Amino acid sequence: MTTTEAAPVALTIAGGIAEILLNRPDRRNAMNLAMQEGLVEALQQVRDSDARALVIGGAGRHFCVGADLDVVDQDPGGDTTARMLAACEAFLRALRTLPMPVIMALEGAAAGGGAGLALAGDLRVLGRSAALYGSTFPLGMTPDAGVSWYLGRALGPARAANLMIRNTPMTAEFLTSVGLADVVVDDGAALAEARRLAAELGPRTPPLAIVGLRELMAAAPTNSLDAQLEREAHWVGTLNRTEDFAEGVSAFLQRRTPEFRGR
Repeated sequence: MTTTEAAPVALTIAGGIAEILLNRPDRRNAMNLAMQEGLVEALQQVRDSDARALVIGGAGRHFCVGADLDVVDQDPGGDTTARMLAACEAFLRALRTLPMPVIMALEGAAAGGGAGLALAGDLRVLGRSAALYGSTFPLGMTPDAGVSWYLGRALGPARAANLMIRNTPMTAEFLTSVGLADVVVDDGAALAEARRLAAELGPRTPPLAIVGLRELMAAAPTNSLDAQLEREAHWVGTLNRTEDFAEGVSAFLQRRTPEFRGR
């Protein structure tokens, strides 16, 4: 077992499961520069490890309420805020190419950039009282951390804009109805359920194929059919030459569980 703690981010890797915990519970896991840069560093360690699934959660009662506004308020030149945003963007981009399922465990509030982080996972496990707040209109600000991209694709631009203009909380019930919540559990149980799901999905998820799946699904809403067929053909041609595909076919024919290695 390997454990690295560099507050305000805690990383644990054990039994093929990596867990990143936002670790500023006294600030409802509001993001400062140390947290943003810690997330980037932790994700690189996950990529370099033998983990097959990643769980991301928040310490305490809330997932993440977005940027730490005390930091922003004390940054009149915007230099620290700009570095925070750059680190956040680097993390989100790296997450898209991580060759394993990413499961978000959400309790309490996920607001602003915290909502963007929550939406960046492949799957989401929510406590019953959890809610996403994508709007930053009350601060006089447009959304960041990919919120407009994720919600625009999931809900359509008009509905997503309506939610953000009205600052409407997206409850666990609503997120389930639109396909953005995969499991809803009792409050306080989201992290345990996310770990269980990671243990179930990690070993059977082909690492290279999940990266391709993310790319295909992100492109689909704006691609023509011809363009999407071209992207599908690209990924089929690429994965057709991998050891994982040969292993998957062999395991299927032999009626056994495949052992994917990301090669």
